[in-house]
Amino acid sequence: LCTYIARGDVALSVVMTTSTTLGTIVMTPLLAKLLLGAIVPVDAIGVAISSLQVVLAPIFLGVALNTAAP
Repeated sequence: LCTYIARGDVALSVVMTTSTTLGTIVMTPLLAKLLLGAIVPVDAIGVAISSLQVVLAPIFLGVALNTAAP
């Protein structure tokens, strides 16, 4: 919403948000191992599903509604 209001590149914002969210699956355990010396388990499927629900589902819904009723 902030990107849209500021007339920024909304598609780029969505891609960056999704990629950083999915990057946490790998980076969180890696950084914990390097900095703390301990392995932190991350639920990869849960993070991916959460990303779909929070980021991509509203976008697809908005595109569908915009197509149906412009």
